[in-house]
Amino acid sequence: MQLAGTLASIGFVFGPVCCLKSRSLHAAIMEMDQLPAQTKRPLSQEERRDFLWWWNNVRKRNDKSLSQVVEARRLATDASGTGAGAVLWCTDGATIRTAINFEANERAESSTFREIAAVRFAVKAFANEIRAARVVVQIDNQGAVSIIKKGSPLAKLQAMAEDIFEHMESLGAVLEPIWVPRDQNVLADEASRLLDKDDWGIREEIFAFCTERWGLPSLDAFANSKNAKCPRFLARYADIGAEGVDAFASSWTGEFVWAVPPPRIIADVVSHMAHHRAQGILGIPYWPSNLFFPSVWDGQSWRWFVQDVIWLDAGSELFVPSTFENSVFNEDQAPFPFCFLLVNFAL
Repeated sequence: MQLAGTLASIGFVFGPVCCLKSRSLHAAIMEMDQLPAQTKRPLSQEERRDFLWWWNNVRKRNDKSLSQVVEARRLATDASGTGAGAVLWCTDGATIRTAINFEANERAESSTFREIAAVRFAVKAFANEIRAARVVVQIDNQGAVSIIKKGSPLAKLQAMAEDIFEHMESLGAVLEPIWVPRDQNVLADEASRLLDKDDWGIREEIFAFCTERWGLPSLDAFANSKNAKCPRFLARYADIGAEGVDAFASSWTGEFVWAVPPPRIIADVVSHMAHHRAQGILGIPYWPSNLFFPSVWDGQSWRWFVQDVIWLDAGSELFVPSTFENSVFNEDQAPFPFCFLLVNFAL
């Protein structure tokens, strides 16, 4: 109890982390109050972790400049029932937005959980942009603001708050969450409703089958942080670990690309590969009547740049389902044949 009081008293120097990193101690005090006097019990894993954190940090944090000159960045986040969105203001006044779909289990969580998840996603997706900055994040949920600052007695919310804090620490950045009314968070709200209907993927065993035959790709051109098949990947929006956004804005010259795009842009993918004389593995549904099909089929055979083909019959267990429930790629067994083409425009 004395330690918890001491930590609370140094809040001016250490800031809200005093509350965030002493949650386990306060929980222990409340628990011990219900037990007979002089009762002893071993430390919990959470208490040991918090004690270790204070042991490692109390000396090196024992100062706080009254005037901190660091770059300030403005961030706004929001969560809808289907996804998380965020908007980052750049130093030139321009904005960057990002969004990601929630999984079914995340959609079932409380609105506060989803709002905190949106902040966690945003600070990780914009990691390069907010490094070593003071980041003021606008949130229209007061509970989320409080939990990010001070933690929560609920384990999963506390874990997310600590994850956000530790991520910002790793960037040398500081997060300052503030509450704003919903009508002042319109851009983030709009971003949170950018439902990606094409976030389906290919099962790992199918990817392994292709790469065992043709080699490992150097770049996944159409992916997100949840379904990327390569360490290097391009995403639709800013994403955790993404090398960039907009596959068509990137050079594929010298790359061996893994490309399983939405069917509506397959012809554009072929054109982009041709322009950059790229090589890669192109995954397509076998839809001979679709507008994209002439880009890979000349009417009698595969076009000259198709070096090899892996054919999977209808009924194959092929897809990692989209979080968009009405996607045709959500069936356990593919309702149509699917092909992987070894493409080489470098010949």
